[in-house]
Amino acid sequence: MSCPDPQQEPAFDPEPWQSLGISAREGLEWWRHRVEASAAVSWRRAGVSEPLDAVRWRLAGVHPGTVREWVYGGID
Repeated sequence: MSCPDPQQEPAFDPEPWQSLGISAREGLEWWRHRVEASAAVSWRRAGVSEPLDAVRWRLAGVHPGTVREWVYGGID
């Protein structure tokens, strides 16, 4: 029995993304930025369509539920 290599990422599975209405191509971009499918949906609903922008907001401590307040305040 072999153990999985912790350094090797699992392969991208487009199914969870497509089931949430996100194309495989877009899902792959979000996945590459380590954003889960359900979180990507939340960010997109909040008006953040680019995965890198979502990651930047997240690193700043902003979440999909509050990002619009920041954007309306002129902070990007």
